[in-house]
Amino acid sequence: LRDSLVMRVSAKLAAGLAAHSGDVNGVAFSNRYLATCSGDKTVRLWEAGTMREAACSPLLGHTYYVNCVAFSPFSTILVSCSTDGNIIFWEPDTGQKLGLFTHPSKCGIRSGVFSLNSQLFASGSEDGSICLWDVSSRSMLRQFSGGHEGSVLGLAFTPDALYLVSGSTSGDLRVWDSKYGHAKSLHLQLDGHDLGVGCLDVSPCIDPIENGRVLKNRYTVATGGFDNLVKLWHLVATGEDLNVTLTLASVLKGHSGAVNSIKFSPNGKLLISGSGDHTVRVWKPDKLSLLQMIDAHSRYVTSCCWSNDGLSIASGSNDRQVRVWELDIDEETPDSEVPLPDLASEAAEAPVGAPSWSPLPAWTVDHVARLFSRLGLGQYSRAVYEQAVDGRVLMSLSDAQLRTELGMAVLGHRQKLLDAIEAMKNNRTEADKDAGIPDEYLCPITRELMRDPVIAADGYTYERGAIESWLERGRTTSPMTNELMKPQLISNRSLRVLIQRYIEDHSAPT
Repeated sequence: LRDSLVMRVSAKLAAGLAAHSGDVNGVAFSNRYLATCSGDKTVRLWEAGTMREAACSPLLGHTYYVNCVAFSPFSTILVSCSTDGNIIFWEPDTGQKLGLFTHPSKCGIRSGVFSLNSQLFASGSEDGSICLWDVSSRSMLRQFSGGHEGSVLGLAFTPDALYLVSGSTSGDLRVWDSKYGHAKSLHLQLDGHDLGVGCLDVSPCIDPIENGRVLKNRYTVATGGFDNLVKLWHLVATGEDLNVTLTLASVLKGHSGAVNSIKFSPNGKLLISGSGDHTVRVWKPDKLSLLQMIDAHSRYVTSCCWSNDGLSIASGSNDRQVRVWELDIDEETPDSEVPLPDLASEAAEAPVGAPSWSPLPAWTVDHVARLFSRLGLGQYSRAVYEQAVDGRVLMSLSDAQLRTELGMAVLGHRQKLLDAIEAMKNNRTEADKDAGIPDEYLCPITRELMRDPVIAADGYTYERGAIESWLERGRTTSPMTNELMKPQLISNRSLRVLIQRYIEDHSAPT
């Protein structure tokens, strides 16, 4: 019953650090430390938990602004990048330098990131070039040049380290091959953000999807821009050839200043963004919802990051302060709204309706906008809000209205939406035929009252015996969406209680 629950987040200030004498440009957590860097040319280390400054801090070695810091995923290496064109590898426990590397053009370094396997480090520069470094040999593997025209402020690897995504102040996004050494841009998105890309991150979760007989990976990319927007993108690729697509999935609005930093939580369920409006915001990306707004600093928030356990966040600002926030995350609060479809394990193009316990007439405008995103029609979400299209309005829309009122000029897009609406209407019609039994109590496979309901990886609830039989026959796809599905089942205890009450209330008197 996770889809009928809403996550709530509250934040409490745990520590305020004021040792830097310049703007704080970057923050990064490891298992043992919080690293911070500044325009005062220093990197400082703080012991996680106590937030006491480490004995080896500050780390000195740069001759100009330090723009970013990053720990290797195994927490054994700390890297700092500076406007002086140098990248320094540090041993965090002792503060000793492990290596110093200079950009080939001696251009300032604005961003840096490790691959999740700790084998690669990528750096982005003010001249628009990107360098890929081998961590073990401390040597440059190759340079990606001739791509961006502006400074590279956003940089992130996909979790499998096959691709590198970058964004620049010129507003474009690029996807690069980081495995095979082609050193070329595989995809260019010119209109990433109108006024420039300020940051980006890639979710640690990979969604396998099947397109015909071709198995592809879908990665979720989050970007923040100087247009005050947070955008979510779907990067789809096979991992074998070099054909990739990057499509806009949704837009998160709320910031009133440039979005300078963005990070997925370690489990990929939450997203934080830091902005020139002085706030850090916590988002639930799969619900397209804002969970918490933290009035974090007195000036621009330049950077933010998650602790490795996902229970704390740190923020840095040009008010020269670093602040650490403890989060209280409650995933068990009943939602007062109608539950939304689960997007986590479905392909963007899947024309699937909502779970049967979410009757379409009860949907809000937010629910409808999420359905559009789920169907790969996120570009029309703005029109959904402008026209206040809720569930009842959606049910009555004609092909002509979709074209004229929502601006849906492409026939295929209109037909996809109309097919999904019709499918959801039919689902409710079938439910009405089942002797008045609520449709959410019926197994989608057997259409019989469930006794042991379980949630599958596709987000739907089934009778345990029916879905186990389905999986035991060697099937690897969802019986509802026909998409690739992991063989993972979770007991739906809340629904089981509701069904038992229903049985007791409708049993013949003895």
